[in-house]
Amino acid sequence: MPAPMSATNLTRQFDGGEAQPNDPGATIDWAELVDRLHAGGTFWLTTMDVDGQPHTRPVFAVVVDQAIHVSSSSTAVKTRHLAGHGSTSIALGTEGLDIVWTGTPRRVVDADRLAAVVDAYRAAYGWDVAVDGDARALTAPYGAPTAGPPPYEVFRIEPRTVHAVATDESLAGRSTRWDFDPPGPSARVDRESRIIDASARQVFDALVDPTALAQWLPPEGMSGRFEHADIRPGGSYRLVLLPDDPVGSGKAGDGTDVVEARIVDIVRDRRIVHAVDFESDDPAFHGTMTMTWTLAPVGGGTRVEVIATNVPAGVSPEDHSAGLSSSLANLADWLAEPTPRH
Repeated sequence: MPAPMSATNLTRQFDGGEAQPNDPGATIDWAELVDRLHAGGTFWLTTMDVDGQPHTRPVFAVVVDQAIHVSSSSTAVKTRHLAGHGSTSIALGTEGLDIVWTGTPRRVVDADRLAAVVDAYRAAYGWDVAVDGDARALTAPYGAPTAGPPPYEVFRIEPRTVHAVATDESLAGRSTRWDFDPPGPSARVDRESRIIDASARQVFDALVDPTALAQWLPPEGMSGRFEHADIRPGGSYRLVLLPDDPVGSGKAGDGTDVVEARIVDIVRDRRIVHAVDFESDDPAFHGTMTMTWTLAPVGGGTRVEVIATNVPAGVSPEDHSAGLSSSLANLADWLAEPTPRH
């Protein structure tokens, strides 16, 4: 992770009625702050739901490569929020210094990174945790009081802004804010929409029925099958997409595309949000993509819009646009049949 772009002294002193900054060199050293984080403790994680409502819970957290990593049960509310990629903050009180770290969460599925997180947890908390390779997550006989059952998904929180606020006289005048460059280019957003001759209720039912999804979601030239599907808030699914023409590598390297997804949010007849990971050894396809399907009544039909955020670089804009449009056309055809096939 790059070093902070800037460090700013936050303490203000008053002279003649005007606020003036203290000596800009009187800041907390970044290495000192990281050492305090390494020591562990009770971190307080605040996430946001899709409507902007805050959700705060205590968590175990560790620093690996100077980024905070947190773990959370795959069934927990905060996991759904983290997967939705809203802005996240995490706070820790240390002796004489309170730390608030704000950034963007990204799920960690790389085996080497998960192993490093395991080592950090054991060192900081003595937590008997291990990598669950099948779930691309962690497992343990127990967790934090609000952790829930395993598997525990791991999220890396890249910093955008970090505040260290002195609470002791020994650090008076040294409260500091660090600002960071974004961890990478702005998240790519792809979107497509279509007006479908069906009610919002009919469209919504097709969005949450696994049998229907397996039929209309695969784009032209592919078919699909679910290895498991639990379409509800906090649920998940694993979808295998099979090409009609097997020539080609596919993202999974065996001619198929394999999608692991979690359901972040569902609002009946209005919206469903998926957090999607492609199974691939190619880093160009890594990263969690958020897919938001929204429904809006239009005349006698429904406008269906799909917005994909944080699209992996390996997915070309042209192919993705064609694929999303094809899925929407398939959905329209599915709903146009007198009795949709099951």
